[in-house]
Order: sequence, then C-alpha cells, then structure tokens
Amino acid sequence: MPVGRERGPWIQQALSVLTDGDSIARRDELQALGTDISEYLATQGRHAIAHAERDDIVDPDDPDDRQRIHMDKPLMRHLAELAMEERLGVPARWAYEREHLYELEGFRALFDQEQLDGLTRGG
Repeated sequence: MPVGRERGPWIQQALSVLTDGDSIARRDELQALGTDISEYLATQGRHAIAHAERDDIVDPDDPDDRQRIHMDKPLMRHLAELAMEERLGVPARWAYEREHLYELEGFRALFDQEQLDGLTRGG
C-alpha cells in the first residue's frame, strides 16, 4: 500500500477476515493485551527495523526482539498475502484449494466459463 495513511484502517478491517490459525492466534494475543495492532506493526515492526535511527529501534540480533519478530511473522505474512490478493490480484497460497484448481485443471477445456465458475463455487 503506497499511501501510509491507508495501511492502518486496512489492517484493522483485515484483522476480522484472517483465516490462518497462527495469524489469528497472534492477533488474539495482541488484542488481549489491548494493543492497537496496526500501530504496533508499524512502530514495532516495519519502521523500527527499517529506520534504525528512531527511538523505537528493534534489533533482530537481540534475542527478545528476535523472538517477538518471530511471533509476529505469521500475522505480518498473512496480512501481506491478503493485501496482495486484494490490491494486486495475486492469488494467495491457499487459493489453489479454495478455488478447487487442483480438481479443475485437467477439465478446463471441457467446460465454458459459466460452468467453471459454478464448479469453483461448489455448485
């Protein structure tokens, strides 16, 4: 997301549609602590690592910071996948199963698009 002001609100809405178990668990942990997750990911994640001159520096070589980064990674990865799917049209890694691509691949030539769409939806 090129416009930084869009990230926070987008993350807040995306938190309600997470499907990855590890991401959901980390979201729930952070919410139980009363953490504003979009602010947390910006200040303790991306900015703290990328902009080492700031006060809120995170050192990936420090064991405590390294552990926290490791715990945050599934949530950050899943949010990135959701953003790429939504904003760029890049299918998420789970789309293969969700859209039954593994079942349809050999039969695409036999069906028109409407029939394929129905099969993808499970109809």
